[in-house]
Amino acid sequence: AVMCFLVVLVASGPRGFLQAAVGIPYNAFGDELSFSNEMIAFFVPVYMAYITIAVLLVLLYILLHNISKGQVFIDKNVALMRYMSWCCFLGAAEGVASSFLLSRVFYDGNPLQSWYVVSAAAAFVGLIIRVVKNVFQQAVALQRESDLTV
Repeated sequence: AVMCFLVVLVASGPRGFLQAAVGIPYNAFGDELSFSNEMIAFFVPVYMAYITIAVLLVLLYILLHNISKGQVFIDKNVALMRYMSWCCFLGAAEGVASSFLLSRVFYDGNPLQSWYVVSAAAAFVGLIIRVVKNVFQQAVALQRESDLTV
């Protein structure tokens, strides 16, 4: 469902994204949308976030597929969770950079507090995934040890 939403937003182009997701009206950039420096400053971070979210969703799908096959405590799942946590940290960094860039371009330097909150949430989720990854890593070591003793 999330991937379908992302595909619709990307396919809707600049106008659809501006109005549906962010709430910027069509005429905020003039009657005709052209790729000015302001538009590039807006869409580069947004599309970078799309890529990060898409990678994160693919990693999550692979992890859930492994778990559904009964392969829970394996090194591949630990690596997947490591990559997922890095995607969350990258998303947090993108949020801070986007807030800084967009506040300079559109809001006369006033910080966008909501982007900072989203960035903090992404970093927190990354930390939680990292803790779960460490637990899985210990479980993999325990499973190896128990396999050797039997």
